[in-house]
Amino acid sequence: MLATLDWSWDLLSAAERAALMQLAVFDGGFEVPDAEAVIGPTTSAGAWVPDLLQALLEKSLLRPLQGSRLGMLRTVQDYAVGQLAAARIRARRDAPLTAPGDAADADAEWRHARHYASLSEAEATRDRGVELDNLVAACRRAAHWGWPEAVPLLLRAWAVLRLTGPFQAAVELAQTVQAALTLDPAQQALVHRVLGAAHSLRGDVAKARQHAQAAADAALVAADWATWGEAECQLAQLDLSSGLPDAASQRLQSVLDAAARHRLPALRYMALSGLAKLQFQHSRWAAARAAYEEALAIAEALSDRRWQGGTRGNLGMVARSEGRHDDARQHWQTGLLFAEDVGDRQWAGNTHCNLGLLLHEMGESDSGRVHLAQALQLARAIGHWRLEATSLCNIGVIDEAGGRLHEAREALEAAVACASSRGDLRLVAQARGYLGMTLAGLGEVLAAQTEGQMAVDALAAQMDPSALTIAWLQLALTRKRLGLHTLAQQAVDAAAAFGLAGGPERDPEVAELLARLRAEAL
Repeated sequence: MLATLDWSWDLLSAAERAALMQLAVFDGGFEVPDAEAVIGPTTSAGAWVPDLLQALLEKSLLRPLQGSRLGMLRTVQDYAVGQLAAARIRARRDAPLTAPGDAADADAEWRHARHYASLSEAEATRDRGVELDNLVAACRRAAHWGWPEAVPLLLRAWAVLRLTGPFQAAVELAQTVQAALTLDPAQQALVHRVLGAAHSLRGDVAKARQHAQAAADAALVAADWATWGEAECQLAQLDLSSGLPDAASQRLQSVLDAAARHRLPALRYMALSGLAKLQFQHSRWAAARAAYEEALAIAEALSDRRWQGGTRGNLGMVARSEGRHDDARQHWQTGLLFAEDVGDRQWAGNTHCNLGLLLHEMGESDSGRVHLAQALQLARAIGHWRLEATSLCNIGVIDEAGGRLHEAREALEAAVACASSRGDLRLVAQARGYLGMTLAGLGEVLAAQTEGQMAVDALAAQMDPSALTIAWLQLALTRKRLGLHTLAQQAVDAAAAFGLAGGPERDPEVAELLARLRAEAL
């Protein structure tokens, strides 16, 4: 093979050789404008770059990829990389360069990094993130050589990875940049912002909070209000999942004020979405719907299709809670189209998960389970722990309602373990409540009571009326199945008290649990 490549190399013109070895810096293919940005000015010697590409195609040293993209076989690329390395050694020996970007062929790596660092977020994420491999490769090279382009390259790579996963890849890339460069406060804020968001999606709450706080602090020093606000929104989400709604509310209101003061509509979108989630968790459906609708209007004005799809998904959650199942289904089906259009596997997974539970509530449990299986597969592929735990919990809900108690137990125990390891008390309690009901059906008296009581105790400490109502009703069903009728009635009374306080009686989950209690003649 080496002899064949040497023979092919010797047959190339000087311009073709120079072009081929510089094209080896691409990872995952390229298009003609990308090649024109990377092939150096001394390479073409008057030749037109498309003509050089055509000549290399005809010699089978390039190959067509999907659409208008071109690429190399790995063996050809490895050979060309070796030639590029040799050219760099010769260039440094014969005429040491004072800065990257001089005309020598050996600086293709720098031109590649500069080109991809200049992409907008929309350009980086187009075609379902087709440029991810180039972005990651360019970022790693920039970090290795200490080029400042490493930070914008990290941001563009994260714009793709937050859609496609795996989130751990973003953590490792950000750590590489952080270790390689001496960052000013503005750069520190951006790198910590990526680390905070990636760790949050992976479920490492402690590291997510550490990096989000570091991002907020550095952004304040740099007077970067957009990054500060995004970091504060991250911290608010962590506050919500940790049972600190007042702290979350204060943060989000501060972000809203900053968005108005500095005229940052994208920041207002993020703050409104956070406040809507807070209202939703407290069963204030109308307020949540109003905030999400305003957020959707901003997303539409910004032409951000990812945000449009995600917000429609959130509006579906509100519609389901208000008992408008057809509206919820329409929101989620539309949101799924947006998610698939932009290649957002995170939002696609969330939507499949929500649709799965909705279809179960609408009497289409088999179809619902199919959607949940898709959600679980996506969650594990991208490393989204919360989606994994929620999908497992919902699968357990469907199996428990269908009398498949052993399957339900397996799914719910996995959901409890997943959510417990990440410290999401609300999700842990929800899964524990259904696990208690399942164990009661299996006749495991002590374990059933323990799980149900742990769910109530955890939520009582947070004073979460909506979730606490559900937990009390779950415990009532558990006790009923164990023959503890007096204790079961006490749990129903407790649920009614919290229901009046929080107004979650319209929640479909509450309605279903109440219906099951009536059917079991409590």
